[in-house]
Formats: sequence, C-alpha cells, structure tokens
Amino acid sequence: MKNVKSLLFITSLSIGFITNAQITTSTMSVAQYVTNVLLGPGVTASGITYTGLPRMIASFTAPTSTNLGLKKGVYLTCGSNGTVAGELGPAGPSSLFQSVDQNQPGDVSLTALSGIGTNDAAVLEFDFVPQSDTVKFRYVFGSEEYNDYVNSINDAFAFILSGVSTPLAATNIALVPGTTIPITINTVNNGNSMGVSTGPCVNCTYYRDNISGTIDCVYDGLTTVLTAKHKVICGETYHIKIAIADASDNVFDSGVFLEAGSFSSAPPISVSSSNSNASFTDSVMVEDCNSNCVYFVRTSNTAQKDSFKLQVTGNAILNSDYIQIGNPSFTWPTQLNFAIGQDTLKICNLKALQDNITETTDTIVFTLTSYTTSLSSCAISTSVKFKFYINDYKPIVIGAKDTIVCNGATTLLNANASFGFSSYTFTWTNPPTFTSNFNIGVITSPSTFTIQVNDICNKFITKVINVTPSTLPILSANPFNSFCLDSIKKITLDINGGKPNYTINWNIPASGITPFDTINTSYFFTQSLLPNSNTYTITVTDQCNNTNTISIIINSIDCNITVPNVVTANGDNINDTFKINGILNFPGSSLIVFNRWGNKIYSNDDYKNDWKPEEASGTYFYILNVSDGRKLNGFFQLFKN
Repeated sequence: MKNVKSLLFITSLSIGFITNAQITTSTMSVAQYVTNVLLGPGVTASGITYTGLPRMIASFTAPTSTNLGLKKGVYLTCGSNGTVAGELGPAGPSSLFQSVDQNQPGDVSLTALSGIGTNDAAVLEFDFVPQSDTVKFRYVFGSEEYNDYVNSINDAFAFILSGVSTPLAATNIALVPGTTIPITINTVNNGNSMGVSTGPCVNCTYYRDNISGTIDCVYDGLTTVLTAKHKVICGETYHIKIAIADASDNVFDSGVFLEAGSFSSAPPISVSSSNSNASFTDSVMVEDCNSNCVYFVRTSNTAQKDSFKLQVTGNAILNSDYIQIGNPSFTWPTQLNFAIGQDTLKICNLKALQDNITETTDTIVFTLTSYTTSLSSCAISTSVKFKFYINDYKPIVIGAKDTIVCNGATTLLNANASFGFSSYTFTWTNPPTFTSNFNIGVITSPSTFTIQVNDICNKFITKVINVTPSTLPILSANPFNSFCLDSIKKITLDINGGKPNYTINWNIPASGITPFDTINTSYFFTQSLLPNSNTYTITVTDQCNNTNTISIIINSIDCNITVPNVVTANGDNINDTFKINGILNFPGSSLIVFNRWGNKIYSNDDYKNDWKPEEASGTYFYILNVSDGRKLNGFFQLFKN
C-alpha cells in the first residue's frame, strides 16, 4: 500500500488541489508555542526547548467543520507542518498522503518506548510548576500508518512526565483512558485493513477511521479527543517531554494535535450556582425576587477527605444586602470539609433584599484555596474565584395614561409596561382581558379601566386609566388687546376640552396683521406704524372634528405720553385743563399733583384729562403712573390770568 498511496499523492499533486484546506498552520517562536498557545490556567513554564526542524511544529486552527475535535493548538509531526512548498501538512482530505523524509535523527526515549529505531523526531520540552494536585491536557493523535500497518509498524509518540524538585520517574502519560497502556497505532484501532477498518476492535471506542474522509485531515486514522493527566504535587517543579517520531522508516508520517490552553493544573474544586427563576442567569440574584444555591464541587479523588479555605468578599453585605431564607443566624463557613465519597457541598435559599436604593451591581466573591499543601506560594496561587451579582429591582412602570377619545368611537389601550423584569402578565378589568393591548369598545361617557401588570418576580402594580369622550374645545384669550405702534406683542390662546392635537386657523382681516411666529398656542405680532383696530377670528378643530371659534380685538395705538409744562386756566377754554396727550389710550392711569409746599392738591386713579386747576398761579409738581407700568414726574406752571 505504500507504493499505491504514493502514486495517489503524486497524481493529486499533478492535477492541483480542488478542495480548500480546512486545518491551517502558522509558525512562531518555540517559547510562544508553549506560553501563548498551549498553557492554560494553573501552570507556569520555564526552560522551553524544541528539537527538530522548524517545519515539524506549528500552531494550528481547525474550524468545527473539520470534525477534528480541537479548534486551536500546537501541532507536532514527524512529517511537515505544511508551511514549506511541496510538503503536505495536516490539512485534508484524507485521500492526500503525508509522507516526508526530513532526514532527522530519532529520539532515545521514543526508541526505548517503541522497541525499534526512530527517525525524524520532533520534541517539545519544558519545566512547569502546577498549582493543584493534577496536570492535564487534551490531544488527538493521527497517522498515515492507519489502517495499513496496524499490528506492524508503530510510529512512536509519548508525553513523558518526570520530577525536577520532587521524585517522579519518567512516566508516559499518553495512555488509553483508565489503563496504563500507551496510546499507539497497535493499542487503539479497529483492525488491519487496506481500506475501511472492520475489526477486530482494540480500544476502538477511542479510534476514528478516516479512510472515507469524515474528518477533514490528511491522516487515515485518528484517535478521539483524549486527555493526558497525572497526579502532581502543587508547587513542585516537573518536566514534560512531548515527542513524536517515525519508527523503522522515514515515511507514512504521524502527528499529534495539542489543544490550546488545555495544559493546565486548575485547583481541584469548582464553584457554580443555580437559580430559582429560570429567566435569570444562574449567577444573578435580583432584589426580593429569586433565590439561589451555590455548589462547591471537588474534582479531586473522592476516596480521600479534603478541605478548602473559603473567603467571601465583595461589596454585598450579608443580612444587609442578602440573607439565607429562614436562617437569620447564617454566616459563611471559612472552611469547606468534604467527607470520603462526597463531591458536592451546597448552600441554598440565598436571597437579595430590596433596599429601594439605585446603585451599581453588588457582588459576592467566593475565593477557595486548598489546605492540601504546606507551600505558602502554592496556597496563594491555588485558588478558585466565583462571583455572584445582585441587581437592583426597579418597580414596574405602566406607561398607559388617561386619554380622551372621540365620542362614540372605540380605541385601543396599551399597558406600555417597563422596568421590573419581563416577561409580563396583564390583567385588564371591565371586561377581563389578559393581553397588553385592550380594545375598550364604544365610549359615550367617562369610563375607568384597571390594568394590573405582573412580572417574573411576582411584583405586580395596578393603575386606573380614565377614558373620557371628547367635548367641544373651550377657547379663551384676552378679548381686547392694545399694542404700541412698532412693538412686539404676544397673544396666548388657551384651549380646554376637545381631543388634542388641534388645528388652529386665524382669520386675519384685510387691514390686519399676520403673526410672525408661534410657539404652541402663543402668537407674536409686530404692530403697524399707524394706529388701527381690527377684529380677528380664531377657529380651533380637534382630532374628533369638533370646532369652536373665538373673536378678539387687536388695537394698534400710539403709546407716546406728552405731559404739559404750562396750563393757562383763565376760563377761555383754551389750555384750561391739564391735558396729557396719549393718556386716554391707557385707562387706569393715575395722576397726583403737589403744590410747592408738598401738599397734595389733586389725585385721580383713572385720569381722563378732566382736571381744570382752580389753584393760584404758580409752580406745581406731578406724578403720573401710566397703566402700562411707566412712571413719569415733573413740574408745570399754572397761570390764572
């Protein structure tokens, strides 16, 4: 089959690729493969080295459509990463053939493991410090040796873990799950075949035949996504050697895909929560609404007792911002103790209190650290954090308002609910209706309708909506308006009743003045240069086509006031009276006159040019209070002869 498959490979190269490679690869520095791609939480790495050609290692991206099972990570191969022209990388389809002699030496550890000489080795190594009692990572192994050379040639790969600061002999942790059997072509397969494998099964639960190309990858067979893991001591230093090589020959290559971020040593405990109200995220409590449970689940060996330190922080205060329902003396434990066989501890019936204060989101922060180590540096870094959030409850607001409808017409009321927490339920009365919209039918007299809105927190609110049939618009405005010549004057029209919005029309007389601006129902006029008087008619029509009119008079007057400085009251009917020019345009103006000794000799609160002085000749002082607010004063001479 080697010769046959080689012919297929050459043929495919001669006609060119007509499928789009789905798995893509790119290169970076050796340190970046580890620190930027492979490492996950709970580990720190140092002493990173790589042995092999640069084109035998890469970072990879595999879209979900490839069915590889891993989206991103680091790829090691005894073949090629596909970044060199003429060399196939891991990209499918499986009908292609990855077989590149890189003319590189093998690896002593892999030769010892496989029992046969190795070639073209690619080896990634580094020291690391775990932050829990377990180190693990996920991977997929694939090979062109499948299915042709099952139970024959085994390309070698291994994940060899050893102790640096603590005793641990070199141990291969790439094992068949639940066993001590190394992952190889001979230990995970579905039999030897020149085509689709048909058995016998050897741990084939963990094998995926790819002869038919269901996985968009070059290899004819691959494992399922597997997890390599091993017990470690938190805070100690270990060495990992990730290696792959051709066995016996330099062809029919293999590769291993290491998942990005999966090389991790997370603390052996997790925190989660559940919510009594499925409409909320599990980690959210709403004031006086839902209740929550917190679950502490240990992921370490349940055959042993275990304990963890628990620290509860955040700005939410127990018994002020939240409580445990039915337990007023509740306090958070400072230590979580797991018995043998127990994997879960839970604390339930946590509920946030309504404080009616608008504030930022309160938090409850759980920090767990392990008691299983005496190393203070590990105890500090071996922590799991989880946040609870307490959200304000803002009471429901019903936006529906009192409304006016056309007499004899129907209308649709809408609750327009907001705030609270939807979804809402609605209950209208008269008659009972259970939707947000409510057709109230024909309205001929004032009517009331009651709407109750409830939300998922069961905190309902009720509002009465008054619906009134429209009436004739009632209009009012100052009926008599006197404006000074060449001034700006505002006339305001008040409208009551009817159904807004209104259409307003002014009937401007032929010699009248058109308002130059309007704001709402206030109109602004600039008067003419000559006195005049006109009657204006205003017509208002509402939305129900009800119409009413009002008439007003606008006078343009000369507002100049001229007070005489001489009065000759000698009986000849010429200049006998104290005549103030223009004062008759301002009814309600008052006049007071004093003699030279300051004695009041005349007073009138509505002066109409009708005072004929009878006093002796002399100088007199006047005070004139014009009804438009002006105040004038001065002296005048009175002559009797």
